[in-house]
Amino acid sequence: MPPPTTATQATMMARRRRAPALTPAQAKIYVTCLEDGTGLPPELVGLT
Repeated sequence: MPPPTTATQATMMARRRRAPALTPAQAKIYVTCLEDGTGLPPELVGLT
């Protein structure tokens, strides 16, 4: 997987501010799912 872009990093940071229970890895998965248009894994749905 390529390294995150600046926009991806900013989105990850914003997501973690709104959902502090997310780990950095979970925030990256969340943002990647949004970018790819795929559904969120069930374990992230409850955290966000």
